[in-house]
Amino acid sequence: MRADLQWLQELHVEQLREVLEMKQLTPDQIGLDYEALLALIGKERALTLIGKEEALDLIGKEAILEDLLRRQGEQWLREQLERRTPPSAAPGAS
Repeated sequence: MRADLQWLQELHVEQLREVLEMKQLTPDQIGLDYEALLALIGKERALTLIGKEEALDLIGKEAILEDLLRRQGEQWLREQLERRTPPSAAPGAS
């Protein structure tokens, strides 16, 4: 049953894509409700579909760093970096 449902979902999406291409429409032009779609599939599934690297590239590493600094603070960020840096690679280590 689960495999049938997955096949049906893929078929539906493929048909929608084909119709949009034929009619030269975008999902926005037909009023696709992205928030409802996101609620339906869930944020984690959306992130899996996008891919973490692609999401990082879309957001921008500088923007992520700035957001971390704003949300968590510089001290927290330094602590996280120190935890992840091997002792031999730490500045001033010989």
